[in-house]
Amino acid sequence: MKLHKEGGLYSEALLESVLKNLCEEQGIDYTAVISARKLYERAFKRMPVELRDIKKLTQDEIVKLSKEEQKKVLGDIKKKTEKASKYFEQCFSDEEKVIVEEAKRVEQLESELRLNTYEHYAKKAQIRFELFLSARLEENIESKYFKEESEIEELDQLIQKNLYEKFISFRNGASDNFLSK
Repeated sequence: MKLHKEGGLYSEALLESVLKNLCEEQGIDYTAVISARKLYERAFKRMPVELRDIKKLTQDEIVKLSKEEQKKVLGDIKKKTEKASKYFEQCFSDEEKVIVEEAKRVEQLESELRLNTYEHYAKKAQIRFELFLSARLEENIESKYFKEESEIEELDQLIQKNLYEKFISFRNGASDNFLSK
């Protein structure tokens, strides 16, 4: 409600109509996303099998590997990802590439718009509050890591982002450890 009173944001429920209007104003084809998805589906079906199977690891899984294993696995993932990217660059005609680029512009606009919704800020505030209440010192589990919630807001944006992601992973059960280190 506080955000609503301050203004300048809108609800996610309006995201699609705001995006359509913004695309129209900027001369971007809003439907390019649907067309591009069909192009990618067709290209993926034709993709060689060895490029389809790209292993994905979580941060926790990577940490558990030895340095040599990390280097090898991450190197393999990088090589396959690069080959897959090259495949997709080469499999589209010039007309199809225009559609794909247009779709990327629509998706970029949507991402930017999503960051200005009430829901985005409310979720961020909720996570910050839960993090404030939950973060504890490893050496004394009864002691909070942060003295005040505002300490989290004052962190560098990249540090906040990483902290939020690790906390969400922990909260959702994907990680079994969220102590200070």
